[in-house]
Amino acid sequence: ANPVAKNIGIDVGSKQPIVGTVDYDVLFDKPVLDGQVTAKFNVTNVNRKTTDFDVAGQTLGIAGNFTRASAEFGWKRQIVDDFGEVFIPFASLRTDFFFNNKAADANVNWQSDTTALRAMPAIGLEYHYPWLFASSFGNHIIEPIAQVVVRPNETFIGKLPNEDAQSIVFDDSTLFQADKFSGFDRAEGGSRANVGLQYTYLAPNGVSINALFGQSYQLAGVNSFNRLQLAALEALAASGQAVPLSAIGSGLGTNASDYVARFNLDSGFGLRFGTSARFDEKSLELRRTDISLTGVVGPLTASLNWDYIKTPQSVIDILLATQYGAALLAADPNLLARERSEIQGSVNLKLHENWRVFARSRFDMRNQFLISDAAGIGYDNDSFSASLSYSEDTNLALTQSAKSRVIADRVIYFHFALRTLGDASISNSLMGNTSW
Repeated sequence: ANPVAKNIGIDVGSKQPIVGTVDYDVLFDKPVLDGQVTAKFNVTNVNRKTTDFDVAGQTLGIAGNFTRASAEFGWKRQIVDDFGEVFIPFASLRTDFFFNNKAADANVNWQSDTTALRAMPAIGLEYHYPWLFASSFGNHIIEPIAQVVVRPNETFIGKLPNEDAQSIVFDDSTLFQADKFSGFDRAEGGSRANVGLQYTYLAPNGVSINALFGQSYQLAGVNSFNRLQLAALEALAASGQAVPLSAIGSGLGTNASDYVARFNLDSGFGLRFGTSARFDEKSLELRRTDISLTGVVGPLTASLNWDYIKTPQSVIDILLATQYGAALLAADPNLLARERSEIQGSVNLKLHENWRVFARSRFDMRNQFLISDAAGIGYDNDSFSASLSYSEDTNLALTQSAKSRVIADRVIYFHFALRTLGDASISNSLMGNTSW
């Protein structure tokens, strides 16, 4: 029997990990070679009883006990020449030490069950050349931006646990990040160039506009976002084995990435509009977009967001390659949404200098139901902040079947943060267990 198929949708509680993590960041006061030196440290331990797969066989979490210790040192310097050109050379060195103790019944055969050491050195250069044009109705800035990062290939791709780097969002905010992975469990390798053109408009009455359009290119080495080719992933899925998450459909898997863009408008009187989008590098088809509208009136802040994500065809192909996934789709063609369209709304009302109340909700536009909602109260001052909230989450599968909302979880959530030391939180599920 397929171990992946037998695992899906059961023992949900045992798939929830116990996680402990420590972060420490340092910004050194004394410059080195006229540049800024930083250091970042992270230690994370994850313990999970049962391996968690999704319907495509992707591994969301491995059963066992895993610890990773990471240290990263960085240096960068800004140089401005007589023509206004800005050069930012930078260098970094990151090391990750993994202690992996996979459970005997983890149902994963690609996971390295040993200690492992990974190192990723990198050097690079970022270039800006802003052109300023002044007029009677405002200032215009046109700014070409280019960045080149040189580094070796990533090691142990698909052979190590990936807990914090599963979500890859390639958009305008990550275009010029040297490492585009969201966490420490993956380390981007290979040499890459990131280029873009930015436009900024500043009006005398306070109105401002900012826009950017860009693309990323794999120059040399192994592309970390496409290390395991689709055919290999489909073969793993078809044989009933787990499929390691490898940034499938991120838009970075080809030598020339998808295009990313943004457009932001600030009215100058409390109303802001922003949008970002990703377009297919060949057909220019919309792959992802986020549109937001934010308003501030006195003590009230409100926002409305629309998020659209098109499911990558590669994910659909992997699902269809599995006997289990193909059978599920045959029984319910709507199981895998070809696209996701959601509206999110939030309000924050300041009651006093330090006290506030807030609420938020998410609504599925495609299937017409409320995904989640929450409300709470918070306290903030210069030293710390704390909040207490109540939230409800919908069971998507049951809600769609029943044609009425079915609550999957009700959670009381408390968060406390000391601004200079860190933060902590505790959540108590009214339909499950407490977690820290």
